[in-house]
Amino acid sequence: MAAITAAVIAGVGTAASVGGGIYQATQTPTGPGQNPQISKLPQDPISKAMREYEARMTIANQGQLPPSFQSVLATGGQGPGGTGVDPNSEKFPLIQPGLTPQEEAAFGFTDPRGNAIPYVSAQDTTNAAANNQSVNLTPQQRFFMAKEKAYDAHLSGQPAGPWASSVMQGYRRENQLNTRLGNVQANAGDTPTTQQSRRIANIQQRITNVQGRQAGRLGGTDPNATPQAENR
Repeated sequence: MAAITAAVIAGVGTAASVGGGIYQATQTPTGPGQNPQISKLPQDPISKAMREYEARMTIANQGQLPPSFQSVLATGGQGPGGTGVDPNSEKFPLIQPGLTPQEEAAFGFTDPRGNAIPYVSAQDTTNAAANNQSVNLTPQQRFFMAKEKAYDAHLSGQPAGPWASSVMQGYRRENQLNTRLGNVQANAGDTPTTQQSRRIANIQQRITNVQGRQAGRLGGTDPNATPQAENR
């Protein structure tokens, strides 16, 4: 026991020394007469969310008590079917606080912007593995994966891969064309000129072509089986 205690004390002392060294390094002036530079490292979102949620749960359940042995025995013969112990009497009355929107995103229940994530179900994964096949992702799931790859590449300062890049380029191109189409239609009003009608039809065709190529990248159905070359 003495050896274990000594080891624990030594470990705490080492951690304190390391922590003190880091603190001292961040407080050290860069030159004569300079103010200390205090550095604050960014927190891991998941660790931060777990710590804050655990704190709320601890406070919410500070008045809760686990079921006593006597209370469990007192339910004998009152369980399902009139026999046995009621299983509800063995449960801890745990209060589960809700998650903040930021925690929802940190835990992966939503994407960073709070949008729903097109998850792959466990059943789909199990069925594919049983048949020695890969999961057939939907176009929405493939697009979400491309966004994640592009975002991760951006954070690491690296270019995204060819597939993710082409998917995101197609997404941006379709948005640009839809914006352009909306502007032309707004200017044309209810009685577009012949020139405006031709321009609207041209933009609509280009949108269809972009959608067709994007569908091919995402494994979906091409809405335009024989797309024409897009006029840039």
